[in-house]
Amino acid sequence: MIGLTGVQSLAKDVLEPLGKAQKAPLANLGVLLPFAATMLKERLGMADKPSLAWAPAPLRPAAEMIESATAAFGSAVRDLAIKHRKGILEQQLQVQRVADVVIDITAASAALSRAAKAYESNAASAPHEVAIANLFAEEAKHRIAANLRGVRGGTKTLDKLKMDVAVQVLEAGAYIPAHPTGI
Repeated sequence: MIGLTGVQSLAKDVLEPLGKAQKAPLANLGVLLPFAATMLKERLGMADKPSLAWAPAPLRPAAEMIESATAAFGSAVRDLAIKHRKGILEQQLQVQRVADVVIDITAASAALSRAAKAYESNAASAPHEVAIANLFAEEAKHRIAANLRGVRGGTKTLDKLKMDVAVQVLEAGAYIPAHPTGI
């Protein structure tokens, strides 16, 4: 649900108006040009990122990861929605990856916020909370990168293996392997 909700919102709020604007491009340059500029900036590696400038210096690694991941996520989800349109409902593995990225960004943001509060209030636990937030963000960065590679089609072999197993289970109507001890 998490993944589909985000993709559907993007489709309704951004892609639907774009589709309508493409029917009369000259009359809708005000809609099309900003979108084209955003895509060009992303392709050139200059994507707009949200700013978490409020994060204190010891938490900048976590904040920078969240900023970069959020920008990359937005781009990947937009491209996924453009590619599949209403067929996104059939892309369960992709939607799962979208949801996993949302969860990681949300959890990293919560860890950052908590650690920033502890740091700013000089809590005794602040150094430990800062370390945890930076650690979590670093681990999340790797999971997010892997999931975004998958969203962009970089895991075709893995996806095929998953689908093969799923088809076998669906055809059998049950979990297939017997218990190794015969129980």
